[in-house]
Amino acid sequence: MNRRHFVKSAIAGAVIGKSVIAQNRAASANEKVNVAFIGIRGRGKGLINSFAALSDVNIAYLCDVDQRVLESVCADVEKKTGKKPQSAGDLRRVLDEKSVDAVVIATPDHWHAPAAILACDAGKDVYVEKPLTHDLSEGKAIIAAQNESKRVVQVGTQQRSMTHVAKAYELLKAGTIGKVHKVHC
Repeated sequence: MNRRHFVKSAIAGAVIGKSVIAQNRAASANEKVNVAFIGIRGRGKGLINSFAALSDVNIAYLCDVDQRVLESVCADVEKKTGKKPQSAGDLRRVLDEKSVDAVVIATPDHWHAPAAILACDAGKDVYVEKPLTHDLSEGKAIIAAQNESKRVVQVGTQQRSMTHVAKAYELLKAGTIGKVHKVHC
């Protein structure tokens, strides 16, 4: 496995729990993966900050319906990376951009499935935050879009594989911590 393939197969692996956003087109080993972020508040901004630290990633595009947030986060990215990303308020404009290899979707929950389907249809690999869907029909539509496009779709559920979470589950299952009466999140 060469460096380019690894980066494309596990982009930001340390950042998002070995998540996969693969890119299938041939490219030189020195080329950066162009990533677009759709939804850039909260979790989206956190992911942007993590990706900005990766040398093999170019934050190429930011998309959000709030123009003030868009301008602010674009300026933050430029300050961190030395390059100002393109921006748009409409995700279709981002998905039409041929230079974008993969998208990170961190929109409000009700947009996760529609954005992921549109991204697959546009030939982009996808990392999408949970929940992926709200119902079975959305799930079937995403599977169909992924099968048709042959793109990689990764859902952000990495917390469940973190060592401390697995250990807590073991303690709970073994009865070590006793009966749980209440959980505060």
